[in-house]
Amino acid sequence: MKRLNYKLICIDLDGTLLTDDKKITNENIEAIKKAIDSGVNICIATGRIYKFVDHIKDLLGVSTKVIASNGGIILTEDGNLEFRTLSYEEILKLKELVRGYDVDIYLNTENEIISENNIPNEYSYKKINKYLDNKHKVNIIENYPFENLALDNKYKIVKAICINKNNLDEVKRVRTILEETEEFEISSAEHHYCEINSKGISKGKAVEGLVKELGIDIKEVICIGDGGNDIEMLKRAGMAVAMKNGMDEVKAMADYITEDNNNSGVAKAINKLILADLN
Repeated sequence: MKRLNYKLICIDLDGTLLTDDKKITNENIEAIKKAIDSGVNICIATGRIYKFVDHIKDLLGVSTKVIASNGGIILTEDGNLEFRTLSYEEILKLKELVRGYDVDIYLNTENEIISENNIPNEYSYKKINKYLDNKHKVNIIENYPFENLALDNKYKIVKAICINKNNLDEVKRVRTILEETEEFEISSAEHHYCEINSKGISKGKAVEGLVKELGIDIKEVICIGDGGNDIEMLKRAGMAVAMKNGMDEVKAMADYITEDNNNSGVAKAINKLILADLN
């Protein structure tokens, strides 16, 4: 495998850096710290909302770049948040397009999940909230009519999710309908939901912007992921790394497949691609 002087590693969270029980192995933490010490920039690139990433950064104990909500939120060099939002009109159109299909729509802001219905207790953020301190808890807003968004004018919606854990075929149908409009950016980290961003917003586009900001070549970037919403950044990377537990379509396009998320696959990739020459 050709070795380059990589200067940036973009790492997905769920199914990649995080184990199935949403923890980070000590091996992953140690490898990331060593990579930073060697002069490599680290970026967390996730579909999750920004507030959850704050929790992850605390667990890592290091400063990282951040791409959240699939590029809907970016932590800029000066420490401010840059938002790429869905307009209220786009959200209402999304609602109309999926009307009659058996999916729920959840909207993501910087630190909130908004739904027109009750959100089941098994939903990931509700489960995770039980183990987080108040500083890191995600705000859950239920039974909120989306028509009120324009009236309230206080929420910056950066991503929407159409979800049904019990009917994957229904999610596939909704995804097809949304893709056919060619008006949204559609991806899926997992099969039971599809993620909707404003057109042109993706992890891949966000990585391109970060590369320009850092003044490096895209060939000097490693991207590590497992899900469909990682594909756009993996396409652009100088080294595309897929997790062993990743979707088949992700592994098919990878330059290298590392160990799974429960066995410190991120650390093993960093050790092989970055740290091998330093030891």
